[in-house]
This record gives sequence, structure tokens and C-alpha cells, in this order.
Amino acid sequence: MSTDQGDLKLLSKARGTLIAAACGDALGGPLELMGKNEIHRNLGQVRDFIGGGWLSLSPGEVTDDTQMMLEVARSIATLGREDPQAITTRLVEWMNSNPKDIDHTVFESLSLIRDGTPIYEASKLVIEREGFTNGSRGNGCLITCVPIALLLYKREQALVKQTRSVASITHANPVCQWAAVALNMMISELLRGRFEQVVVRVADKVPQPEISEMLRSIEKKSEDDLDNSGDVLATLESAIWAFGNTSSLEDAIIKAANLGGDADTRAAVTGSLAGAHYGIESIPQRWLERLEPAQELIVLAEQIVRTSR
Repeated sequence: MSTDQGDLKLLSKARGTLIAAACGDALGGPLELMGKNEIHRNLGQVRDFIGGGWLSLSPGEVTDDTQMMLEVARSIATLGREDPQAITTRLVEWMNSNPKDIDHTVFESLSLIRDGTPIYEASKLVIEREGFTNGSRGNGCLITCVPIALLLYKREQALVKQTRSVASITHANPVCQWAAVALNMMISELLRGRFEQVVVRVADKVPQPEISEMLRSIEKKSEDDLDNSGDVLATLESAIWAFGNTSSLEDAIIKAANLGGDADTRAAVTGSLAGAHYGIESIPQRWLERLEPAQELIVLAEQIVRTSR
């Protein structure tokens, strides 16, 4: 990659994607499981890394969302390509390190893999064992897959295939996989400066009907219409809503986090979109200085986007 203005802008957007995702995670982590009215009543509008919450986070500490994204990014940067088996190995090692928090569906799937179940079979067994009537719709695969967008933003078919492949390590439900694809499609469009009508354009490309319908109807939604749970579709919807109803990276992430509920994942997803659109220069310096993995994410983003193909 040369260093002309276009490449520098792309590099800014790539760095922004990973770092703003982590910023959203760190901002929203202490607010997770709190209702938006509770947040407003007890804390006002949270605009900085305050730490605390049910995980007793330090200010600037990230949760499992960013930690899993880091493992995927490290694998891609090390190999120069996406390798689901190598990614799985890293995720299992991360799980074995006893992280402070881990999504239930992720834990069950990775535990089965650790105990010998082949990848892609484990997440299917989790659905069967847990008795989910519609399959687990957890949002734990959304941020995990974001580094793939930096690698394959030029190749839509490969992006779809590899995003679904990595998402299915832990999430067998097609809704979860296509939600991750929709997010990565939007990021890839934003990396190339294609902001106008990005949600509608991605809706036309996603064959999963629930996701496509959600994307087409989101501009009609108000804040009171949003579901702030950990459902993957609800998380993607509220994240896109926060991104689309603000005009700066900072405001988008703050709005997403202060909705409460599954605040860390939603704000992380919002951050990935906002970072891909606005770039790293739009991230507040006060966040960059306190975000624990900031420097590593800067390096990883550059390594991945420079090997994009």
C-alpha cells in the first residue's frame, strides 16, 4: 500500500473501526444490565470511561467483545489471512484464561470444541442441548468478526463467506451469522467512503429476511421502539439507529451506551460503524489515552488493512 491521501484515509478508517469499537465497549461495559432511566437517574449522561458496573471494570477496561475481536485480529495479522481453525484455537485459549466475562453461547460452544467436538459442530450441539426453539440469538459474534471486514472489504463474496464461517464457530443460528455479515458489509462500504444509503444498500444484499426487513425499517424507528436486550437483531438495530441518529463518532457511541441493557456490545457495534465512517481522528483524545488496548489495536488495524486483498 502506498501512502497517498486515499490510503491514509483508509488507514484512519481502519484504525477507527477497531479502536472505536473498543471505546464503545469500555464506555458501555459499566452500564451493562442497567436501564436507560436508571443510568440517567444515577449517573446522568455517561460520556467518559467511569469503570465499575457489575463486572467491576477499571476505567478504559474492555470486556469479552473486544477481547474476542483482538484474538481474531491477532490471528489475521499473524497469518496474513483468515483461518477459522487458527482463530478457534486462539478463542479457546482465551476462554481457558478465565476472562472476567464471556457470553453463554460462546462459552458453551468453545467448551465443546476444547473437549474435542469439531468446530462448526459445537455451536449446533449447543442449540440442541439448550433446547432453543429458534436457536440461540446471542450477539456475541458481531464484534468478533469485525477484523474480517478490514481484510476483505474489497471482496464482498469472500467477506460474506468468511464472516459466516467465523461467526458459526460459536453461533449456529443463521440470523446471528447474517447479522455479522450485515455489519461487516456496512463497515466495508464505509471504509470506501460509501456512506449515502448504506443501510438500504446492504439490506438489498442480505438474503436473511428478518435482517433485511429490520434494515429497511430502521429509519422509521424512534428510541422508544428499540429493544435493548442481547438479542443479535435488536443489538444490530439499536447500534445502527444510534449511528444514524447522530452526527459525530463521540455522540454516536455515547448515545448507544446510554441506552443501557446490553450497553457494551451495542456501543461497540456502533463504534465499529462510526470509526469506519469518521476515522481515528474523531475519537476523543481522553478516550484514546485511557483505552487499555489502544496501541495494539492501532498496530493490528494497519497490519490487516495493508494485507487486504
